[in-house]
Amino acid sequence: MTDDQPTLPGLGPDRPGDTPMLAAMRATLRALDQADQLEPRHAALAQLCLSLAQAIDGGARSGRASATAMAAAQLRETLLVLDPPPAEDPAGHDALARLDAFMAALDQAASADNVVQLPGRAG
Repeated sequence: MTDDQPTLPGLGPDRPGDTPMLAAMRATLRALDQADQLEPRHAALAQLCLSLAQAIDGGARSGRASATAMAAAQLRETLLVLDPPPAEDPAGHDALARLDAFMAALDQAASADNVVQLPGRAG
C-alpha cells in the first residue's frame, strides 16, 4: 500500500488484550500487506477476517465447538480468497492439507459437542 491509501483493518500493531487468534490474524494481514497482496478493495475481507478470528477465540473460550468450527471454516475460505495457494507449490498444498485436517477435526468435535482446543492454547 502507498502512503496516500487508507490503512486497511488489522494492519496496525497488536493491541493489548488481543486474543491469540486475533493477534495471528493481524500478523497475517500485515504479512499480506508487506507482500503487496492487499488493496483498498480488500477492506471488507480484512475486517471479516478480524471478526472471524474474534469469533473463533470466543467460541473456544466458551466451549462452543460448533461456533468455533463454523467461524474457522469461514475464516479459511476468506483467507483463501485473499491469499490463494499456488496450484503447483508443494508447500502450499501441504499447508492446505494440514488446514483441511484441522477443519475436519473441528467439524468432528462440533458434531460430538466436544470442546475444541485451538493449537498453541493450554486448556
